[in-house]
Formats: sequence, C-alpha cells, structure tokens
Amino acid sequence: MRQLGALNAAVIALYLAGILAIGYWTSRRVKSSRSYFTADGRLNFFVVGLSILGTYLSALTMLALSGVAYGVHDLTWAVQLPFLILTAFVITRLVLPRYRAAGVVSVYEYLERRMHVSVRLLASLSFIVFSIGRMGLVLYLPALAFSTVTGIPVWLFIVVMGTIITIYTVLGGIEAVVWTDALQVILFTLTAVLTVGFILAKLGDVDVIAVARDGGDKLRWYIGGFDFTRITTAWLILETIFQTIRIYGTQQDMTQRYVTTGSTREANRSVWIGILGYIPLGFTFYLIGAALFVFYYVTPDPALATTKNDAVYAHFIITQLPAGIGGLMLAGLFAAAMSSIDSLMNSTSTVCIEDFYKRLGRKSRSDRHYLFVARALTVLWGALATAMAP
Repeated sequence: MRQLGALNAAVIALYLAGILAIGYWTSRRVKSSRSYFTADGRLNFFVVGLSILGTYLSALTMLALSGVAYGVHDLTWAVQLPFLILTAFVITRLVLPRYRAAGVVSVYEYLERRMHVSVRLLASLSFIVFSIGRMGLVLYLPALAFSTVTGIPVWLFIVVMGTIITIYTVLGGIEAVVWTDALQVILFTLTAVLTVGFILAKLGDVDVIAVARDGGDKLRWYIGGFDFTRITTAWLILETIFQTIRIYGTQQDMTQRYVTTGSTREANRSVWIGILGYIPLGFTFYLIGAALFVFYYVTPDPALATTKNDAVYAHFIITQLPAGIGGLMLAGLFAAAMSSIDSLMNSTSTVCIEDFYKRLGRKSRSDRHYLFVARALTVLWGALATAMAP
C-alpha cells in the first residue's frame, strides 16, 4: 500500500474543481424544466456522443474489464465488442427515430401511447429502483478499490464523489451531465492510453506476447460450445446483442440523450460516436488487464495476494506511476464513476417528474415549480447514493 501523495491529490482536486466550474457555467442556461431535462435540444451531436460513451462506460466497467482480462477469463469477453455495431444499427434505424417522432422526454411515455399507462408506470418504477441501486454500487466499488491501494477510508471517497456529482448535476441538469461526461471520456481515454504506454515501458525488452501466451494463456479469446453451465463465445455474443439493445433502447439515462440534439440525424450520429468509440476503448481496458498480468508475472508483487482482480489496475497506478501522472489516472477513474452516476441522477428525476408528478399529480403547477422539484429530487438521489454506498 502506498499513500496517495500531495501532488496526486492536487491533480485530483484540480479536476474536481473544473467539473464544478462546468456545473456553474451550464446552470446559467437552465431556464425551464425542459432545458433541465433536454437542454432544449441545442447540444452538439459530437459532445452528446461522447457523453453516451461516458454513461455506458463507468469506473465499474473500467476496473471490471481490466480485472476480467487479468484473471481467469483472459480476452474471451472482448469478443463482444464488434457486435455493438449491430446494436447501433437497431437503435438508429428502428428505435431512436420513433422516440424522436413521438416527441417524448421520458421514454416510458412512449409505452403508454403504444400500450397502456400501467405499462408506463411499471417500467418507470423499475428504472427508478434500478437506478438508485446502481448509483450506490457504482459509487462504492471504485471507492473500495481506491481505499484498498491508498489506505484512505472508503467513506471519504464516497462522500467526496457523491457531493461533487450532486452539486454539478443539480446546477446544470442534463447539459452539465453531457459536458462533464464528454470531458470525462477524454480524461479516461487518455488514462487508458497512458497506462498501456507505462506498462510496456516498464516491461522494456520483455517479450510481452510470449509471456502473455505461455504464462497464463492471456491471448485466449475463443471458447467453443453451447454449454449452459459455462461461459462460451456464443453465449457472450448473444448476451451483448440483447443486453446492449435493451440498454440503448429502454434505459432513460441513455435515451434521454437522444432528445438533446437538434435533429434525428444528429442524434443518430451521437449513438454511432458513442458505440464506435466504446469498441476500441473497451478493448484497451481488456488489453490493460492482460498487460498487467504480464507485468506482475515478470515482477511479482506480494501485495497482490490479498488484492482483488478489479483493484489491480488502481494498485498499479498508485505503486508504479510517478506522482502527478498517478493522480491524473486516478482522476480518470473518478471521471468514469461520475459519468454514470450523474446521468442516473438526472434521468431518474426526469422519470419522476414526467411519468408520475405531471402524469398523476395536479396539472396547474408552474414550470418553475417542476424545475424546483426536479432539482430537489436530484439532491435526494445524491444523498441516497452516498448513504447507500458504504
């Protein structure tokens, strides 16, 4: 275990201050509940695409992908990545245009129009329950990994992250979420590339391919068969097709992005940017896990005997990287966690207002009232996620 260090802490603090500044900047453009939920459809498609990528890839995913490849599953899960292209076709050709044409803010309103209000309310409630649980989980697991390798209490990470996320999401709504997510994607992409570079530099003349192949079969990517009791390539492919279509097509934290651009064409571009960007980035995190296996195979570290696979990445950052660079990479992990949680906070507030408060409540409320309630709900989700995470 190694201390975080003053320089690393300063880099992280500077990053968090920048995120709060974005929240303040976007808050001045929030004039109504619609701008809080959709940014009045004025956002750039490229920025929205980056935010879609950021929402899909959380710190949980960053740590998990590298942990999977570091552990017994090698690169077998990476086979899923190319099949996301099929998801992009389904969403942009069949799903997104229908949501845009319907003019809905909450995707679950579309269910009422096509089926019944009971279906809308059940789907909305399911999403709210799912989101509250996921916020706490996404907040807790990265904090646990950081705490394991730095010795800093888990609760401190949770309180700091939970507070920062809540503040900028309350201030700027979906526009703050989109802009901060875009910045965070850039940061953890840089983090991933730098990690690969530092690992390879530290390995020097080591034949990485040979060690990865012979030391742990880390280049394995295919498992044949259709055995229901084990992970096989066929099941992984089917799982990613059905699961990602569900995520991109029915989860409010993803679909809400589709109405923040000026047109259906721009929204489709955003989806393609988010999905095509995830494929190489996801593979990079699998590659990091395999490379970390090679590194610690060549230079064993006794501390890893008690370190979980999904904390090895954070352990490497703290123990092997120079001060400042390590802080930048830890900020990247912070960023990945924030990019998922802020989306869930805003979209859960949207669902509560659009599907329950407006649909079932009094109709004579002013828009200012709805905006106030939306912000109050966002504070509530932040408090719940922070309280549940420990």
